[in-house]
Amino acid sequence: MDQGLASRGAVRAGFGFSWLSGALLFALSSPAEAKSFVLPHVLEKSGTINNTQFTFDTDMYALYGAGLADTMSGGGATVDLYLFDESERRLSNAGVDVCGPCTLELTAAKRKQSIRLDDFVQGFEGVKLGYGILVVGGADPDAINLQGFVVNSHTGPFDLSFHGMAPTDGDGGGGNEGAERTFVLPHVIEKSGRITNSQFTFDTTIFMTYTGGFEDGSRPPGATVDLYLYSEDSSLLVGAGGSPVCGPCTYQLGSENRRESLQVEELIEQAGGFGPLGLERGYGIVKVGGGDPDAVSVSGFVVNSHAEPGTLSYLDLSQDELGPDDPGSSKRTFVIPHVLEKSGSINNAFSFDTVFEVTYAGGGSGLPGDGAAVEISLFDDTGSPLVGAGGTAVCDPCAFPLGAGKGRLRVTMDQLIEAAGGFETEVETGFAVVAVTGDADQVSVQGFVVNSHASPLELSFLNLDGTETDDDGDPDPRRTFVLPHMLEKSGRITDTQFTFDTTIFATYTGGLAGGGGGGGATLDLYLYDDATGSPMTGGDGTVVCNPCNFELGSSAKKLSIRIDDLITAKGAFDQAIKLGYGVIVVGGADPGNVALQGFVVNSHTSAFDLSFASTPVQLLSAASRPPRPPFRRGDPNESGDVDLSDAIYTLGCLFIGTECPKCPDAADSNDDGMLDLSDGVHTLQYLFSGGEAPPAPGPDACGEEPDDGDQLEECVYSRC
Repeated sequence: MDQGLASRGAVRAGFGFSWLSGALLFALSSPAEAKSFVLPHVLEKSGTINNTQFTFDTDMYALYGAGLADTMSGGGATVDLYLFDESERRLSNAGVDVCGPCTLELTAAKRKQSIRLDDFVQGFEGVKLGYGILVVGGADPDAINLQGFVVNSHTGPFDLSFHGMAPTDGDGGGGNEGAERTFVLPHVIEKSGRITNSQFTFDTTIFMTYTGGFEDGSRPPGATVDLYLYSEDSSLLVGAGGSPVCGPCTYQLGSENRRESLQVEELIEQAGGFGPLGLERGYGIVKVGGGDPDAVSVSGFVVNSHAEPGTLSYLDLSQDELGPDDPGSSKRTFVIPHVLEKSGSINNAFSFDTVFEVTYAGGGSGLPGDGAAVEISLFDDTGSPLVGAGGTAVCDPCAFPLGAGKGRLRVTMDQLIEAAGGFETEVETGFAVVAVTGDADQVSVQGFVVNSHASPLELSFLNLDGTETDDDGDPDPRRTFVLPHMLEKSGRITDTQFTFDTTIFATYTGGLAGGGGGGGATLDLYLYDDATGSPMTGGDGTVVCNPCNFELGSSAKKLSIRIDDLITAKGAFDQAIKLGYGVIVVGGADPGNVALQGFVVNSHTSAFDLSFASTPVQLLSAASRPPRPPFRRGDPNESGDVDLSDAIYTLGCLFIGTECPKCPDAADSNDDGMLDLSDGVHTLQYLFSGGEAPPAPGPDACGEEPDDGDQLEECVYSRC
């Protein structure tokens, strides 16, 4: 591959390189074992989103997380991207293969790199469609996070919609090697008419991709995929002629047929076409078997066409792999960290509806099952039960049974609020806890927010994936997460057209909805700059978050962390667009009951005319470092206070030969990683001339060294 092309695609730090949507992927294999992933959809149209209306750009980027925040450093990793067209031939442009492969090398010095497909297919006319297979190797592949997305420009470079493509694990994901796997596709929406030639219609596409043998060229046995499509009433979806659309539809995948791209509209037409309404809505169950089911990935999306033929919005299918067939499995609890509802349904222009979708796969599609019970509890942003206008709790909880004859619960938050007396305010926000008992391993919990624009058939969507909590009451270790992309433009979406806001929601559910746990949790947020990999700074040159510290507990159940606020607190924006990534460390007494989700919002003509880029926050798989000893910075004599004697103690060690501190970090008052005259001076300026306080953990409370990149000896400190 041409090295000039490789370098152009490898690093994109400029404006427009990463308009994000998608979901983080983390690897689960043993260290140094190469593994494959699927980028399920590639869509590229000539022209970039920066300078062309109604075009499409595909980007893929990789983040190397080892050594960030509280994780151990590692030896780096490589990412090879292979691109294919829909006929499974290598994607090409003017007869030259595109990415066969494109290679990224990631290290602690080059953590985040990207491939922008437009760089490799310049000068073509029309549209390129296909998919990708990624092979991650090198010394430390477990520390790689992958993300891909398609961005559709509308009237300009700040008027966009997004389709996230979570690279899915092509090596399976469970420990039950070779066993049959079951997936839920929680929403299928199809309206007669194709998005290529019809305004205000919906098309659902399902992708199935097989990666077995791709890494080593072997010919494994392949896999069988059965697709079942159901209506909202849990009966098989049927065409106008009365025939089931897929009950099941069966596909064989292997090294000679790695890809199936299914258009649900075509499947309906083959079964006799649409009914009189011309609209079908339901869900799907996918069973994967055969000799090599772990090498199959399943994904897809719903596309909504708007007024212009090149103006689209996307709803990811959010495929959810179920647990093993185990009727009677124990209780499971899910959190949807953010819900948003505006009075009036999406039949009205510029409204918001939150939709809950709970799907039970047991008892159908050849799966055993004894049914399940679902309880939805709704809370406002303070953690109190959400109430309607009459003071009645909306859901505290709302209970629903599921079973073989009732496999589907689809309910809008608007319906639940109206049943409790209506809206207290025009817009309600909060979070939801969904408790499932009975045959809980066969239940999928998903949701989404839908924003109506000029009409009820012109929509944008935000996926709300249910996060399963760990409320067994046992102590949980602290957990480290990655926010792999952050996009922020000056100006808030509430009062600025065509801007971008990034928000992170953190929800603590200990003790709520009958769950276990308690004691609260802590959250440390680190923000890094894309171009430099260094901590992000604000307009005054100070670091934005390294880290920012938050607490969750009985008095603070939900945090809404707005990146715009954090940057503005550090002197506002030093550039119009801030691009970066984040690391979140969750600790404290009960980190297992913390659920995280984030998203980027793009405002269009008003505060209620939006598009969303979901940025799910997921575990970073780099190994966590052991805890560092706590200390007070500026207190080298371990008196428990920072005073004149500490400066004298440090200077005596350096220049007179008196006793030196057992905790060098405590003496490193300015946190420059060295012990010298400047540390004593820094302490004196802090004490007597209004100088800056010693950096984190600071002089007043015990804490860990945030960044242990210095060469100082290990700290031994007795006053914590």
